[in-house]
Amino acid sequence: MAQRRLRKIDILQRDLTNPNLGIKEIKRIAAELKWDKDRFLARPAAELLVERGDVESTQLSTGLAATPVLGREPHGDLLRAAYKRAMASAGIPPEVETMARRFYAHRGEKWPPKQARSDDWIATSDSGGLMSSLRRLFGR
Repeated sequence: MAQRRLRKIDILQRDLTNPNLGIKEIKRIAAELKWDKDRFLARPAAELLVERGDVESTQLSTGLAATPVLGREPHGDLLRAAYKRAMASAGIPPEVETMARRFYAHRGEKWPPKQARSDDWIATSDSGGLMSSLRRLFGR
């Protein structure tokens, strides 16, 4: 009798049983299953920042409350738990902390804030699209 093929969720459950997995290993497993999404990594990082009493914990907790986990993605629940366990023991990498702040503490803002520059290439360039190209080609 043929053995049934494992579903992706079964593979994920099997591969995440090791409690000593690091973030890179979890990301590799998620990428192999095509479930490597930043939101699965950012939420547990934001939760850990709130638990640790970060300076932006009020903004982070407000952002977390505005985007609840609905439980519709069992793979997401497994990945968030594994990421949280890994970050609780090894610490939050700086790029993940920045991503968590951007997703939850600074929702709707451009993060990190851009410094105003007088030599901004967008403001000084000719970015008119098709008409601009035609004017350059045939003159004004």
